[in-house]
Amino acid sequence: KNEHRSRGMKKMNGEKRKRTAMDKIRHQCESVQKIQMNTYSTSMEIVDAMIKKLEKAKRKLGKSDVHMICGRLCQNILNDKPHKKLSHEFKELYGSVQQLGKTIDKNLARTEDAFANVSESKKKMLHNEEIMRVLKHHLLRRGSFEVVEKLEKEYKLKNDIPSQTFKVFEKLHQCCQALENRDVGPALAWAEETEKMAKKCEGSQENRILQMRQRKNLRDLRFNLLRLRYLQLVKKSCMDYSETEGNDGKPRSSQTSSSDCTCEDGTIPIEFARKNFTEFSEGRQKDIERMLGALLFIRDPLRSPYRDLYSESVWKEIRVNFEATFCRAHGFSGLDPLMQSFRASEIALPKRAKYAAILRSGNGLLEKKDIAPPEVDLGKNMQFHSTFVCPISKEQSTSKNPPILLWCGHVISQEAMMKITRTRRSNHVKCPTCPVETAISSTKKISI
Repeated sequence: KNEHRSRGMKKMNGEKRKRTAMDKIRHQCESVQKIQMNTYSTSMEIVDAMIKKLEKAKRKLGKSDVHMICGRLCQNILNDKPHKKLSHEFKELYGSVQQLGKTIDKNLARTEDAFANVSESKKKMLHNEEIMRVLKHHLLRRGSFEVVEKLEKEYKLKNDIPSQTFKVFEKLHQCCQALENRDVGPALAWAEETEKMAKKCEGSQENRILQMRQRKNLRDLRFNLLRLRYLQLVKKSCMDYSETEGNDGKPRSSQTSSSDCTCEDGTIPIEFARKNFTEFSEGRQKDIERMLGALLFIRDPLRSPYRDLYSESVWKEIRVNFEATFCRAHGFSGLDPLMQSFRASEIALPKRAKYAAILRSGNGLLEKKDIAPPEVDLGKNMQFHSTFVCPISKEQSTSKNPPILLWCGHVISQEAMMKITRTRRSNHVKCPTCPVETAISSTKKISI
């Protein structure tokens, strides 16, 4: 029993240690956010109550003694003590903000010290102008246009973002705001217009592949937006059906208009599907069948086998998909570069900090100081393009050092191939994986 308890305690302690520093900071940020919202609502209630009292006293000024009304008003305000209530609310908020600062200092101090010995020459630091440009683009994607203007004004930054870029992100913000309000009209109109323009454009052979991919993404986005509109019509038909029918399944009134019958039959969603989903019948047959099957459960769609179609997460996914497609169509990254950098650092920095601590400890595990750091797997979501790492030099290929295909089918980097030929003083390369030799003229450059 004691051994079992000790194992359980060790397991619990191990699980607690697994919580990263970012998790603790995120938890404290959420706590500050909740307290801030509560403070704001309580403060507004106190201020609104004071305003109502002042307005009430103002209306009585012409009817009775002014000194008496002002005296009663002052006495009521002193009895309520609104200043003390506000001070108490902001005191709690100030304490939570202080606690957040302590949490950041406590959990990020180790990570900061871990990279203290890194030489300045190895640091790939960005200039302030580049950082500000990335920050401004991030704020524009979020729709914070006033913040960008104030940032440029207060820090005296160059207005290096064209006015056309502001208009593009304003359009993006309007469409995303409409999707949050459950209105697919602006986003659907943009998708249809952009898809028509993409069909008219013609370019080189390389650009055609990108244009085909863009048209496919726009087509998928338009289908998803039409599906949301269709499900809205089905849900509206369900609400109209419940209004015209009682709990016992009988009509509430004998006089039923033709429009109510149309909603009961679900003909409006069917007509919408016939008009808009015919062109998607080849590749989206199963999705269309599921949407039409939802009409069979029009009385209670949330208890039907198709209830996942009405989930709120569907709206969030399509909104994210719309933002990515919109940005790619205008030449920007589909995902926010700043947020992706934060997510990557959240995964990689703790592991790199642990590796740097092992190097500094001098336990003999890693004696070489210039050894390359181990690769950190960021997950499939962080893989945006194909890469190649040479099995000889362990370096990632670049445009100046491309991968080379040998006659045997194995691939090495160009620099590794040149080193092998210089060492052997011949025009043949012996594959490091198998004993097959390849002439340099028979090798092929691989483009990624």
